Amino acid sequence: MGVFSSLRSIYTLDTLDTRFTSSPRVPYQAVVDARNGHGIAPGPDAPVMLDSRRKPIPPTRSLWETTEFYLYYLVVSVSVAYMFWVTFDVSRPSDPNYYKYEQWLAPGWIPGRKVDVSDAQYRTFRNNTPYIFALLLVHPVLRRVYERLRPISTQSKAAFSTSGRIGQPGGAAGDARQDQRTSFDFVFALIFLTALHGFSVFKVVFILYLNYCVATKLPKKYVVPATWIFAVGTLFANEIFKGYPYANIEKFLMPWSTPSKLSWGSWLDGYSGIMPRWAILFNLTVLRLVSFNIDYYWSLDHRAGSPLEVCR
Repeated sequence: MGVFSSLRSIYTLDTLDTRFTSSPRVPYQAVVDARNGHGIAPGPDAPVMLDSRRKPIPPTRSLWETTEFYLYYLVVSVSVAYMFWVTFDVSRPSDPNYYKYEQWLAPGWIPGRKVDVSDAQYRTFRNNTPYIFALLLVHPVLRRVYERLRPISTQSKAAFSTSGRIGQPGGAAGDARQDQRTSFDFVFALIFLTALHGFSVFKVVFILYLNYCVATKLPKKYVVPATWIFAVGTLFANEIFKGYPYANIEKFLMPWSTPSKLSWGSWLDGYSGIMPRWAILFNLTVLRLVSFNIDYYWSLDHRAGSPLEVCR
């Protein structure tokens, strides 16, 4: 039971986001204090946020067991089941149109069933599905191991009981916790990106750095338009230049050199990781870049002693 209890604690909703297990009107610091044995646990007696008139905002009632949500459960259950059935039905050899796309099918992981291999992106995703599930298990476990090897200092833990305000002594533990998580995420992300895209990780990191400079270096009034121009321009540039092969970069920087398989550009292109077409998947990352810049832009008017206070 100890192993299952540990796994359950890793994947609890509270670990993912405290808002799933407590009212969004309960201050974040109160949730953290209660989790660590300080203060009042989120519940009927928990402190609530105040409105503009300094009056308590009543807690919201859970909607999970209401008639409205039961209707949602029914619609989702029927719709998802029907989606699976339609896909299963039209992909059987008995379907009249089966011969039209049979050439694009290959044996799959389900006995007697074939999968579509016509699209390289989805083919790569399906072929690496076992590794994705393994990653979902390994990542949180590695995080817990890292937290054991690099624990939060005793002084930061004790700071929880001294104050409930971020930026004062009580916020030291929150800052230490954030540093602990971000340091792990940073190292893990670099290793993960290197495994996925090989030496193309330098291209990804360079684009991320440019986007960060757009948000932090430009005057505030230029951040939003520059962010959108940079994001859209990056999408077009990635498509036009086909992910910027190192061989083309070498040709641009050293036009006098003779193309060869032994050149440094070709050598770097030869180590492109599990998914060489990084530019295709980067389309989704661009949305995160825009989100980061806009969040940073809004936070400029609400500076605080700790990033945790801005996010509450």
